[in-house]
Amino acid sequence: MSDPTGTPRPDDPQREAGAATTPAGATGPATGATDPTAAPTGTGAPDPAASPATNAPDAAAPAVVPHAGLRYGVLRIAMLVTVGGLLYLVGMRGWLLLFTAVLVSAVLSFFVFMRQREAAARNLEAAIEARRHHGHEAAGNDAPAA
Repeated sequence: MSDPTGTPRPDDPQREAGAATTPAGATGPATGATDPTAAPTGTGAPDPAASPATNAPDAAAPAVVPHAGLRYGVLRIAMLVTVGGLLYLVGMRGWLLLFTAVLVSAVLSFFVFMRQREAAARNLEAAIEARRHHGHEAAGNDAPAA
């Protein structure tokens, strides 16, 4: 049931069931946008009117993770200790234990800690760029006037 303008009334059973209605004589698809109190459809599509910064993170400038290098180093050491402990439990001892634990943990951490390694590399790169930028500013201020 709708009023003469085609807007569904609040007591309309079609509205309650979620069915969209169109005004009489309308030829387009029913959108349900005629009711300002209707809940959003929740399609999950990004709002084109929103700024690009809110739609998706900038792929060219990933976020810097605090202490990423420290985290990566601790994870690598934990991997080495874990692999060494497992090899010790299976009976490996001495230099063979140490060599095999280092080799296996290095190969495993290459694949397992890929995201942590990349975050640490981004932090290192950002720190180098900040020092270069800071160094250029300091050099510009200390340069003798000609």
